[in-house]
Amino acid sequence: MPPPQISAAGINFGTIQIGTEKKDSILISNIGAGTLQIMSILSINNSYTVAPATMTLAPSGSSYLVVTFTPADTNNQSGPIILTHNAAGSPSTVTAYGKGSITSVPNFSISATSIDFGAVQVGTEKKDSVLVFNTGTDTLKITNISSTNARFTFAPATMTLAPSGNSYLVITFTPANTNNQSGSIVLTHNAAGSPATVTVSGKGSPMPAPQISFSANSINFGTIQVGTERKDSILISNAGTDVLQITNISSTNARFTFAPVTMTLATSGDGYLVVTFAPTDNNDQSGSIVLTHNAAGSPDTVMVSGKGSSAVGVDENTARIPTEYNMGQNYPNPFNPTTIVTYSIPSSGFVSMVVYDILGRKIRTLVDKYQEANIYLVEFDAHELRSGVYFIKLIVTDNTGALRYSKTNKMLFAK
Repeated sequence: MPPPQISAAGINFGTIQIGTEKKDSILISNIGAGTLQIMSILSINNSYTVAPATMTLAPSGSSYLVVTFTPADTNNQSGPIILTHNAAGSPSTVTAYGKGSITSVPNFSISATSIDFGAVQVGTEKKDSVLVFNTGTDTLKITNISSTNARFTFAPATMTLAPSGNSYLVITFTPANTNNQSGSIVLTHNAAGSPATVTVSGKGSPMPAPQISFSANSINFGTIQVGTERKDSILISNAGTDVLQITNISSTNARFTFAPVTMTLATSGDGYLVVTFAPTDNNDQSGSIVLTHNAAGSPDTVMVSGKGSSAVGVDENTARIPTEYNMGQNYPNPFNPTTIVTYSIPSSGFVSMVVYDILGRKIRTLVDKYQEANIYLVEFDAHELRSGVYFIKLIVTDNTGALRYSKTNKMLFAK
């Protein structure tokens, strides 16, 4: 096992007033592959004390050894700190130096030498602080404070502390992206050991954002009789991580109207936009439904088109209005590879028709839209599926979301 890595071979405490104390530290790291056991940490000079007295460091682990100098006289003091361990080169030695003084001197001390802000949302800020002490007998003047990374700011810019005084240094982290950030807050002062450093780190996290998606980006109403109207719909979904606000919906052609006029969708929420075509003449009509929202890519557009007809008769979607809800058995059954399903709805609503396999897994959505009262035919093509039993489920809800009809039929696909 390689010897422990020690951040400094010595500590110079400078001149410290008799009867006071000053703390400093060194970082001890285990750069080996096994657990580092420091069984004994001993100071030969009683003017220097150490904490902790032992250490256990896992591979790649590190810990601070705190050394305290308490001079009893004005003599120069030096002494080894001896670390006995289970790695190569044991014991290791760190030498401490210092001198006692009977003159009044400031003494800089700080509550923490590092701050980790963790993950902070991009575009926001987080504040933390360290407490700066003057444990000396003269005024402590911190004449300059600077940051090596602009993402970390601080206040105040200077400090003046009387003996036994203290004050907070407030540090603010404001991430601009999702990268890891680190830096140092450097404090220049008139006490021994200047400058002092507070290490800072943090990481930006993504801002919550909505994301809009559409089940279709166009609707073709076909040909319908002048003086009547036809409704269709698209499903709008919020696939993002924040609330989707559709603040304005407009139409470029008065023949195409819509409801609702605004939408608010929670995360993973969805809602239908119902568009109505009401032709007044025999001309081809086209336009856009424009949706303004708070997600990327705003505004979005749904293209709409249709044609009016003044011919006497009813178009293919209004031929016969049923009197009850129903879904008939598919025909043929068994089938290979296509079959027809007929269903009827006596009043308009949102229609969902989904095919499931025998394990209940969704195989295909055949219908998922707003439909007028009518009788409808849907073809199911299973040529890419395996032979077996499948289930087809019809659900109809009204404009309030209340269930109006639900039925499930069994189908047999036999290749």
